[in-house]
This record gives sequence, C-alpha cells and structure tokens, in this order.
Amino acid sequence: MTLRAATLNSPTAAAVAERAAAWGPLDAGSGWPRCIAHEGQLDLSADYGDTTLPEAVVKTVEDSLLRGETHYTDRPGLPALREAVARKLAADLHIHVDWRNEVVISCGEQEGVFLALQVLIRPGDEVLAPDPRPEWLDESVRLARGVLTAAPLLPKDGFELKAEQIAARLTDRSRVLVLVQPSNPTGAAISAGELGRIAALAADRNLTIIADEALDESFAGQARHTSIASLPEAAGRTIVVGSFSKFFGLASWRVGYFAGPKDAVTTIRDMKQAMTICTSAMAQYAALAMLTQVNDWLTARRNALDQAREIVLAALDALGLPHPARGGLADGRQASPYVFADVRPLRAVSALTGGSSVAFADWLRTEAEVTVAPGSRFGLGGEGFVRISLWPPLSDLEQAMRRLRWAAARAQAMGGVR
Repeated sequence: MTLRAATLNSPTAAAVAERAAAWGPLDAGSGWPRCIAHEGQLDLSADYGDTTLPEAVVKTVEDSLLRGETHYTDRPGLPALREAVARKLAADLHIHVDWRNEVVISCGEQEGVFLALQVLIRPGDEVLAPDPRPEWLDESVRLARGVLTAAPLLPKDGFELKAEQIAARLTDRSRVLVLVQPSNPTGAAISAGELGRIAALAADRNLTIIADEALDESFAGQARHTSIASLPEAAGRTIVVGSFSKFFGLASWRVGYFAGPKDAVTTIRDMKQAMTICTSAMAQYAALAMLTQVNDWLTARRNALDQAREIVLAALDALGLPHPARGGLADGRQASPYVFADVRPLRAVSALTGGSSVAFADWLRTEAEVTVAPGSRFGLGGEGFVRISLWPPLSDLEQAMRRLRWAAARAQAMGGVR
C-alpha cells in the first residue's frame, strides 16, 4: 500500500512516509493468533478477567451522564481521580507525588508507556527491558524509533531481574530502563535489595526508569512488592505507570495513569493533550468509583485470585511442572494474576511439539480445548513456558486443569505419537 503522504510534494509528507515505511508491519502478537472461543473451549490466555462491574461503579458513571458531564475534563484528568491515585500510590507502594502536577490520567497503561518513550528517547537510543515482557512493549519502543535491548529473566533466579544482567547490556546509547512489577508474564517481583542495586546503576548511568505497576493490585493476600519509585535514590528519575484494566476490570474503558517528577510528567501530559486531549470522562468516573467505593468487591476479587492460584498450582505440582509462583516476594507468595509454567518436563508432549511453546498451546487447544498463552509470545526467554491466566471462573479453571492432566496422560500413553 502506498501512503498518501508519500505522494505529496512536501518535506513533512516525505518524512512521514519515510518513518512509516521504516516501521514495517507491526506484530504485537509474536505470530501466535488468538483463536475465537467457541462453546466448550476454556480460555486461560486472556489478559483480563470478568468485566461485570459492581453496581456502585455503574451508578457513578450513570450519574455523571445524567449530570451532563460528557465534555472534556481537565486535561490531566479529574482532580478527584488524580488525588485518589496519589493516595493509592502512597498507601500501597510508598510513592509520594503531588496530584496537582505529578499525576496524569491516561488512556490505559500502554498510552502512558508509549508517550513516555516518545518524550524520553531519540532515534537509535536504547531501551532496556526484561525478557520475557509484555508483548506490546516492543512495538512501543519501535514506534519511538528506539532500539529494545533485552535483559534476561532467568528461571534459576525465579525470573527476578538482576542488576548484573542490566549492567552487562548497557552502552553509551542506553537511555531508559523499563521495569515491570509484578512481571507479566512470569509473576515475579524484584526484591528490595536488588532494586537498590538497580537504582544505583540507573543513577550512575543516568538512566530514566519507567516503572510499569499495572498489576500491583493482584498480589496474593495483602502482599505488596517494593516499587523502585519508592526508593529516594530513584524517585527523581522514575515515571510510574498504572492501569485500571486488569484487576479493576475496566479493560475496554481504556483508563490508567502516569506519575513522577513534575518536569517529565508535564512534558508527557502536553504530548497526550496533542494526541487525545484527555481521557474519557466516563472512564475516569468509573476509575474513581473503583478507588473510593468498592473495597469489598476488590477484596473478593483478590480472594478469588488466591483460590484460582491454588487450583492451578496444585495441578502443575501434580504434573511435576516447575513454575516461579511460589517465589517472587519475600514471603514466597505469588505476585500476579498469572502462572508461568515450564511445560518442557512433559516429555511425551514435547515429543509431539518439539519443545515449542506455540506448538504446545496449539496441541492443548486441539486436544483438550484449553487455550493458554505461549511463553515465546513474550520474548525469547519465554520459550518452553506457557502463561496461564487466573482470571476465568474457578469452575472453568478446575475443568481446564482436569483437561490438561487428561491430555498429558493420553500423550504419555501414546508414547508421544499422534
């Protein structure tokens, strides 16, 4: 396809066409197509859970519409929501920001990261990120004309990002470090001690840190990880990005936030205003209600995740499949709504799939009508693993684990031959 800009006789149009051509095709799915669920199929690959919202959230949004609040909000977001986000960051993660000029409401987590990268890097600058990592991050770096450098998360370390892995990959073009806590897809968190070493390294090499805290509400029990933005030596160089999509169930509403030092946040806010003006008022009111009115609903949601986690871990333990879900936090509890399972020990299945995580996902979908996300979708470091979502109903998870055990036993009985 020829972009119209390429046919216009102007330097600006030519520059746009040249940049678009350099992007090439975008492929956030790493070549693995999500299939359309059909009756009887159990989907454990989703990035989000039940979107049935509590009545208080629905009523808050309805009331805002009846009041006629359908126009632009303050460009950085509703003052009440920004203040609530600042309170949440302080209470949960010990991150202290001024809601007036250091918090902006975004159209989801991804917009916050995308805009931050657009502001922070120049063409050819390097962005360090973990491997495995959220699949969309690669494209955000690419669209900012940066170069993504992957720092491996190793199974032997419980998938904890190590300062030494970052240091080994730094160059004179390194500008930004992206931390995802808890990790998507592995669920691991970084210990406070390791974060201190990473913060010192970032200060020494003058790296800006993007702290993706999109899953911070999804911990087992009431546990919380340590955010690097809570460390005094890192607070002044860290932009925190959060989301209301996953744990809060507002995925399609597209609402999140970014927070951090005033100068950086102001610049990112100005770019957001040029692109989207402000985040949807309805979405902001829904997020505000989530933070201020539905504590019991959130507690029940967290408890359901804990139950789901135990169902999946028991099944994986019975099959002898390693997973990092017993680690990541100081008390050994899991830190995300996913379990990242090593499926390579299923020798009979590996004989059928060649050890490929994509082939394993295809095999499980075909044999047992259970869909999981292949680990290679999240980077080379995810090969041989699959991500199992804990968001589906408990009854679906129990049935899916029974199907997994049945399919594995069938493959074993057949000697790894179809």
